[in-house]
Amino acid sequence: MFGHLKINRAIATRYDQLASSFLGMVYLATARYWLKFVHAA
Repeated sequence: MFGHLKINRAIATRYDQLASSFLGMVYLATARYWLKFVHAA
């Protein structure tokens, strides 16, 4: 799962200084990945 999330550059390099901002980006990337998965099914 983390390999798929690291495609997103903001997560791979961790631009966000705050943990809550970083976690928000992780949530967005996970939702985007999940939507791709659901759409393909």
